[in-house]
Amino acid sequence: MAERTFTSESDELPEDGRDGLLKSLFAEWQSMMLGCLMTGLSAVAVALLMRDWAANAATAAIVAVAAIRVLLLKDHRAAARSLDEGDIRRLETQYVIAVCAYLLAIGALTAIATTCSSDPFVLVVVTAMWATNAVAIAVRNFAVEKGVGWQITAAATPLACAFLVRGGLFPFLVPILVGPVCAFIQSSAARLRNTFLSEMSYRRRSESIAAQFDFAINNMSHGMCMISADRLVLVSNAKFAEFFGMAPGASLAHVDFASLLSQAIERGAIARENADKLLDLVMTPKADADQCDVQIEMVGGRVYDVTLTRHDNGSCVIVVQDVTEKREAERAIDHMARFDSVTNLRNRRSFETALADTLATARASGARTEVLFIDLDRFKQVNDTLGHKVGDKALVIAGDRLCAIAGKDDFIARWGGDEFVILRSRLAGTTDVENFAARVIATLSRPSSIEDAEIVLGASIGIAVAVAGEPSADVVLQQSDMALYTAKREGRGRYRVYEDAMRRDAQERRLLELDLHVALAEQAFTLVYQPIVDLETRAIVGLEALARWMHPIRGAVSPGDFVPALEELNLIHAFGAWSLQRACADAVRWPDHIVVSVNVSAKQLEADFLYEAVRRALHAAGLRAERLELEITETALLRDSEAAQTTLQRIHALGVRIALDDFGTGYSSLSHLMRFPLDKVKIDQSFTALSDNEEKAAILIENVARLSRQLGMVVTVEGVETVAQLERMRRLGPIAQGQGYLFSKPIPSVAVDNLFAGKSSLGVA
Repeated sequence: MAERTFTSESDELPEDGRDGLLKSLFAEWQSMMLGCLMTGLSAVAVALLMRDWAANAATAAIVAVAAIRVLLLKDHRAAARSLDEGDIRRLETQYVIAVCAYLLAIGALTAIATTCSSDPFVLVVVTAMWATNAVAIAVRNFAVEKGVGWQITAAATPLACAFLVRGGLFPFLVPILVGPVCAFIQSSAARLRNTFLSEMSYRRRSESIAAQFDFAINNMSHGMCMISADRLVLVSNAKFAEFFGMAPGASLAHVDFASLLSQAIERGAIARENADKLLDLVMTPKADADQCDVQIEMVGGRVYDVTLTRHDNGSCVIVVQDVTEKREAERAIDHMARFDSVTNLRNRRSFETALADTLATARASGARTEVLFIDLDRFKQVNDTLGHKVGDKALVIAGDRLCAIAGKDDFIARWGGDEFVILRSRLAGTTDVENFAARVIATLSRPSSIEDAEIVLGASIGIAVAVAGEPSADVVLQQSDMALYTAKREGRGRYRVYEDAMRRDAQERRLLELDLHVALAEQAFTLVYQPIVDLETRAIVGLEALARWMHPIRGAVSPGDFVPALEELNLIHAFGAWSLQRACADAVRWPDHIVVSVNVSAKQLEADFLYEAVRRALHAAGLRAERLELEITETALLRDSEAAQTTLQRIHALGVRIALDDFGTGYSSLSHLMRFPLDKVKIDQSFTALSDNEEKAAILIENVARLSRQLGMVVTVEGVETVAQLERMRRLGPIAQGQGYLFSKPIPSVAVDNLFAGKSSLGVA
């Protein structure tokens, strides 16, 4: 960096520059007083030898001004601690005036002696006195640039005048001697002043940098320390002092590092074993690494990462970072990565790792590996009706019960949602997995009370077994999932062990699912209609729409096969919307009193899709709402009764009729007749087929028919195939409508058109 030059007092000075310049004027006050004393004594000696009044007057002036300078020095020292800008300028002015007067008196005495005395001693004394004080202008008084000029003028003018008056060769001394000396003094003073100010500016910048560095390292989040090659602390910050249990402001400079560790042990800040670890890190260089790391746990429990970096000269830098919160966060993240946040059981990822490890061990030992895939029955209903908070507590209870019943070596995890998995390892040739599964179902089926609500869940379990580590983890999980699917399809609340036939069923189901996607996209489904007849007049009052699917390879696929698959694929809403649109579009061509009935599955009642689908279908076809009837099974109502009730009430408000289908095959709760907005009850065909000797069934049908009629509902009997069945149903009570093969099989819409056009007729007149 180039040195800065201060050319005049108008140049910008450092903040404390002017004060520093003033202090330089009064610096080394002992030498100034000694100089005044020696000058005064020399002047007195000259005056005594010359015995001249002018010399005496000049000497008196020298002594008087010297006394004034001493008083000014005393004034400055008294005010040195509280100087403002005005004080500084006042003292500068006083100092310059006093020095000028002092030098003028010395110059006058020198001129008098040079002019009036021929005594060599006198001439030598005055010459030395003048020369030393003239040189002192540059050495002591350089601080005030303008004052230097005045001082040189005051000192040189009397001497120059004396040389001119003396005549002879003396006048030549003015340009030859006095001029160069004055110029030398002037330039020397300027150079010294610039050097002084540059040094002051440099010191100021150095102090600022040092302060910034000190601020930076003492506000670091990490502790930092530099250690010399002889293991003395050179630089450290407050955090490093805190690391050793010292006050933040404690100075560690030039403290031996080993002593620092010993003091920390005595204060109880660090355990001896950790102190030895740190000392070894510093004292023993590693040949293959310039940087070393170690983790230290302090006595208070806080954890620090210590990083040491070595320099080629043998010194090193230690950085200490408090990683307590970081380590706790890492532990929390690791826990979240391996454990379920709701049940605190292991999660899916942990289970997959454990299964892979268990199978690897089993390949060597030949042990059996058993996987139980558990699905909680009725959990969705609990979660939807009582809220997620209750649902989470139900999951916790289920997890606790599984832990209580499982063996100490069994691995239990929450797979996700309402699914759990258990991993068991057993010796070859031993198994109680089916008994264990039965106990799990019984345990999870016990009632529990959560927030004043009685909860009864249950479980379905799929079991897969690997022997000697085979098959692989992925295959075992697939097998347990297929077994679970089979258990749920067979009625829930049961377990199934994987069989090869399940894989074939799964593959067939997968192909069916692919075909369903294509069929829905290409509208390969059709609707047929079965007439509903007024039993008094034998007239058609309605038609029930029934879906059919003719596959090019499979042939006719039963709704009992493809409707559940549509529900699993979540395609039932799209299929239901198509069914409603097709049925309404067909019905609008038929007589205005004919009602068209469309079956609705349980899953369709779970959301607002059904309401919107009904509204759009009616609007698109231009069909009056009273001519559309939705048939709902009891099972569908129970699946999510609150949601079903809300949805059906909204649809009923449009004017659409609601029929309870297959009454008697589900839970047969009479409360359904009161709770839901029903317009019709359809008695299942299983009652129609009963003989006259089935007295209990007859009583049930008779009473349900009468009760329904009293509640304003129409009663329809399904599955009427013979005249005898028809007559028996009519004798039992007020049954208004009938449906079955006795009247007509399901027929396509074209046949219905012909029927109403009089081109065909029903089977029974």
